[in-house]
Formats: sequence, C-alpha cells, structure tokens
Amino acid sequence: WGDDPDCCLFDGGAVSSVTPLARAAVTAVSCLNVRQSLSETARVAVACDAGGSVGAFRLSAAGLDRSATSKVHRAAATAIHVDPFSGTSFVSCAEDGAAVVNDLNRLGAVVGLADRARSAALNSCLFLGPDRVALGGTSRGSLLQVWDIRSSSAVEALAFPEGVTGDCVTSLAAHPSLPYQLVAGDIQGRVSVWDLRMNAALTALPWHTGSVSCLAFLPEKSNIVLSAGSDSCVRSLDLVTGPSPVNEEEDKDFVIDFVGMPCIGLALSMDELAGPLLMCAAENETLILQALYDRI
Repeated sequence: WGDDPDCCLFDGGAVSSVTPLARAAVTAVSCLNVRQSLSETARVAVACDAGGSVGAFRLSAAGLDRSATSKVHRAAATAIHVDPFSGTSFVSCAEDGAAVVNDLNRLGAVVGLADRARSAALNSCLFLGPDRVALGGTSRGSLLQVWDIRSSSAVEALAFPEGVTGDCVTSLAAHPSLPYQLVAGDIQGRVSVWDLRMNAALTALPWHTGSVSCLAFLPEKSNIVLSAGSDSCVRSLDLVTGPSPVNEEEDKDFVIDFVGMPCIGLALSMDELAGPLLMCAAENETLILQALYDRI
C-alpha cells in the first residue's frame, strides 16, 4: 500500500498480485493471520484509503481477490484492524474522529463508536478482545480510549500521568497474551506501556527522535515489541528488562536504519526455518525483508 490506490501481495520477494482499492491513496492494511485461519474463507485482508473507503479482500493462491468496497468514512481513513478473535469484522477510524466496526461479509457500519463531536483526529485502532476496541489519536478528553462494542460506549478514557505531556497517540499494539497490556507510540517519539487494569501508563520511554509510526510484538517472544519511526529507525524494546544499557559503540536496541527515509510501517511473522521475519516500509517506496534471529 502507499500513495496510490493499489494493494499488493508479495510472494517470495516478488509482487504476485496488484489489486486497486478505490481512487485514493491506500492509508492502512490489516490481515487476519493466515496461520491461525480455520478455513479458506477466513483468509482475509482489509484496507482503507484517503477518500474514506474501505475494502475487503480474499487471500487465495491466485492472489488478492477484492470482495467488496464501501465508502464508510466522510474523511480520510487513517487505520484499520481485522478482529483476530472472530475473523468476521474489523474496526476503522478516520481523521475526523469517527470510528466504526464493520461486518466483513457486508460492508457498512455495524456499530458506530467515536464520532466527530467527541474527539479530534484518530490515528490508530485495534481489537483488545471480542467486545473491546482501543482508539488512539488527538482527543479533547484523552489520547487513548477503550470502547465496548456491545454498548457503543467508552469504558475508559486514559491520559498520560502527571508530568508527562502528550499531544497525539500515533500507533497502538496489544500484547498477544496479556489482554490488559497495551503499548502506544506518540508523535513525540515515546513508546508507553499501559496497564488497563489500573488505567495507567507503567512507563513512557523517549524511544525515537521522531514520531512513532508503527508498533508490533515479536512472534514467539511476546516480551519484545518493535517500533518504527519517522527518524528512519526500527528499534526493539524488551518490556521485561527495559532498554539495553547505553553503549557508545553499539546500540543493542537498534534493528534497521533507513538512512534518512521515515519508516511508515512494519509487519512481523514467524518462519519455521528463518525464525522471526520483519518487513518494513519507508516513504521512498522501499521494502525491506529482514530475518531477526541474529538481531534480537
């Protein structure tokens, strides 16, 4: 995805399928983990664009098959996430502060969550559980909200602790095995770890010199989260031990440097032979596929 309306599927480092979403630039993509899918029909991907449209795709041997496209948002859509618990719905949010939950089989808002009257721009959204969604952005009430899908209401509105200022949450990642733990990145380059049982940030680390664009937990090592930033770096953070000691000769938390090109996204998977694999993208349309077994 990128500054054009096409979604691409890669196989072995080569583009195997190119499928247009609509007419505007694609802004975000989310895929249901194929390894966890129970059937061929569950192998799905969703995408959203700068025109407010969302599209659903089926992943097949032939490539990407677009199954439906719908105009869901009035403003540019900023983030989208497939429900990993049921595989039948997804949540998307937009620049005007709106967020909706959609049914994958029939596009169109099923549940309206945040609306334009409640918050400013939303930048990130994800499922925390079958009935809970987290939203992050620039809000009049808080930078981070947790919503109950069943009642269409905010159950928690979280703010940074006293003494820690925050302007905008730019990315979110949910811990794969601890449903109460959430990691957020912000426009000031911090990575913060939140405990939803206490509705508090456990820590807020100055991790990047630019905005944090994407976060992802490492497969098989759920204590490690990777972050990409506008400072051209991908870094790793161990949530148990914390940052590595400062070493003038080597930054052990550093993974990849795009040499001046802001990182705009990353994805992680587990290969049976190579171990954890990282794919990350830069603004200059560069994609890097990197094995991490000797780096983390």
